[in-house]
Amino acid sequence: MKANQIETGKTYLAKVSGRLVPVKVLGVVCRPHYLRMRSDAQHWICLNTTTGRQLEVKSPQRFRQLVSN
Repeated sequence: MKANQIETGKTYLAKVSGRLVPVKVLGVVCRPHYLRMRSDAQHWICLNTTTGRQLEVKSPQRFRQLVSN
């Protein structure tokens, strides 16, 4: 997926540790990129709904599709 397609509060299938699991996006954090090529990098704070653990997704390519509730 692309970064502009990911919305806060929705549940997506994402690849976590080699598996596709549903994650709920809790928020977006903009952090400075370690190289000066880009000004800021978006990271998504998510909740793994199968384990209940919180994780930070740093790449929008890890999101696969929206899960219909």
